[in-house]
Amino acid sequence: MIGANRLTGASSAVGLLFVSLLTAFACTPENSETQAYRSATTPIPLWKTVVDATLIPTVTPSPTSTPNPEWTPTSTPDPSRTPTPAPTPTSIPTVTPTPSPTPEPLSEREAYCRDHAMPTATPDPGETPTPVPTSPPGIPEDEVPSEWTSRMNEIEVWVRDLYGVDEALVADFARRYVDVKVWKEWISDDIEDWAEDEDSDVDLWEQTYRTLALLSPNENYLDFLSGYYSDRFVGLYDSEKREFVVQAVGGEFDIRAEMIYLHEYAHHVQNVKYDYPFFKDCFKADNDAFEAFRALIEGDAVRTEAEYIFNEIGWDRFESLWDQIEDEDGGADDEPDHQSALSKYLDATTDFRYSQGLTFALHIAPIAECPECEADRTPIDKAFGRPPYTTEQIYYEGKYYGGEGRDELSLPVDLMGDEWELRYNSTIGRTDWLALLAALTDTEVEDLESDLPGWRADYAFMFKDGENRALYLQVALWENDQYIESLVNAFDGVAPLTRYLPIEPVDRAKFKDYYLWNGDSGVIALGIDIEAADRFYIMFLATGPDGESVNKALSAARDNVTLFGELPFPPTADSR
Repeated sequence: MIGANRLTGASSAVGLLFVSLLTAFACTPENSETQAYRSATTPIPLWKTVVDATLIPTVTPSPTSTPNPEWTPTSTPDPSRTPTPAPTPTSIPTVTPTPSPTPEPLSEREAYCRDHAMPTATPDPGETPTPVPTSPPGIPEDEVPSEWTSRMNEIEVWVRDLYGVDEALVADFARRYVDVKVWKEWISDDIEDWAEDEDSDVDLWEQTYRTLALLSPNENYLDFLSGYYSDRFVGLYDSEKREFVVQAVGGEFDIRAEMIYLHEYAHHVQNVKYDYPFFKDCFKADNDAFEAFRALIEGDAVRTEAEYIFNEIGWDRFESLWDQIEDEDGGADDEPDHQSALSKYLDATTDFRYSQGLTFALHIAPIAECPECEADRTPIDKAFGRPPYTTEQIYYEGKYYGGEGRDELSLPVDLMGDEWELRYNSTIGRTDWLALLAALTDTEVEDLESDLPGWRADYAFMFKDGENRALYLQVALWENDQYIESLVNAFDGVAPLTRYLPIEPVDRAKFKDYYLWNGDSGVIALGIDIEAADRFYIMFLATGPDGESVNKALSAARDNVTLFGELPFPPTADSR
């Protein structure tokens, strides 16, 4: 799923940020798998950059899709027309044709984008600008205490030196400081503005979350988003405006404010040095790749914090200063009071970007643990040039170095006919599936990772009908049925969901197993089959307003899905 999980360029609340540092900052050794890959191969192509400052959680990106194989070549000769012979001239002058200019060769990253990006196959209705939040009112720059300015300037110099960039290159940026009240109001206002845009499809995602039991009937979706993002995030970087907004936590430039500022300024340097917009445009149709790149961005920023701690503060002193802040706060728990299943789902994906992203960054480029030590950022620079394009490559950096990507699933964009309008489509990725299961079962993602291997590919669609009813369809490929069984058990164990047998006929011959559940705002259908060569399990999951719509979606997906864009999945002989 995607939905509300689109807040980019934001710094997570300091609690999560420093848990990442406390648990994973240490100079993590490379595992044997990484070492073997590194010695045997060149780091695989990567890409993706998107700390896009759309503060509003962009619930629905522009509709995109898998490649549509049913294309029609242009300029097809018409056999019904007989060409008229041209008269023979008495003299034909020789004309030397002007040679066509040789096209500029693609750069390495352009070639990588061409080879790995998932193209947009749906008709493009025209460029729809992404809503960018207006800058909030903040403390004017000339009213910022001089001691703040001095510390910020010192931090900027340190970060520039670490990343190896000149001041002139990153001089164009703005910074704003807001108190907690202004921060909350600003986020709430921008979410409301975003929701008024018809392309946001807020109501479709809200229906889907309710059907999946991630959002309870008494929760207001927009209120939830406002509360969630204002409570859990303390900073935001806008890559288009080159501006970052920092919540002035506590009104002092203490160690907490210092680390938040360093994190946001690191995002600015990343944006300028590695060109976020290029990768954002390249992978706008691929959520799995998008999340992998976001993990690289956040992991590198937190890694920068860790290096700053070791080189400028010292770990013992940092712990002491941090403990002092907690004591002054009265030992209050940073955990916000938003513990719905949707909140846990978003927590899981956020934690992936910061914690798992940090682990990835430390594996490929361990930090220097002393002021005299010099860290080698070359692997990080290479990663931003050829980023990981699956979340699995973030979990297992050996797959990144070894070039092990993912399989691809393809479905026609007109799968549901004229009755249903396509609003969104993308690959989702392993991380999103784990987050969904963790939220439904109230389990930590790390407790699921080792038990649920085998994700190979997926694709998802969001449709709406003339009554503005949502139909969400996902198809996923697994090496075994462990995740599928866990998801079935999870749906059985969620109170608002009730499994039932369909009243209307279902073409069960297309599926090995088939399940239906009633939800608060619709129906969930899940079909399972085994690929013909018995290599993979293929799962079809749909949520919709009624049994008829979800059955139609699963049946159509089963008839039309292809693997690798060319290998069909025919019904198996032993399907029941």
